[in-house]
Amino acid sequence: GKLKEADESFQESLKISEQVQGKEHVNYNSTLVCIASLYMDMGRRKEALALYLQATAALEGSLGKRHPMVSQALNNLATLRYSEGKFTDAAELFQRCVDIEEGALGMENIHIAPTYSNLGAAHYQNGQYQIAKPLFERALELQVNVYGEDHP
Repeated sequence: GKLKEADESFQESLKISEQVQGKEHVNYNSTLVCIASLYMDMGRRKEALALYLQATAALEGSLGKRHPMVSQALNNLATLRYSEGKFTDAAELFQRCVDIEEGALGMENIHIAPTYSNLGAAHYQNGQYQIAKPLFERALELQVNVYGEDHP
């Protein structure tokens, strides 16, 4: 139903972006990330992985390895790896996201909290509890600093 329609729309958008801007353009690769996310929802993990890898490499090439859009693509790739039970790979990718986000947003930005939490979860799943705990605490600290202790 709707997922197939979404795929058709994304494919049309990708085709237009390629014709107008080329495969190296940010918009083209952002669309690849969207298609990969859709494929995740559709259970097409192998295809999603290939698209995430392609888009991430292209974004790194065009924007540089420390650009926030690269972090978003890496986060999606890390989430895929996590869902496959590849927690070491996921942790490495989430760590790259943290490094990029801290550099781009600063150490106190609330938008980094979910990435700390994801990184902590990957280490936790690997049995690395001593590494995971401070990451979870850091995510919570950022949230409390912004929202307060009484926020649900």
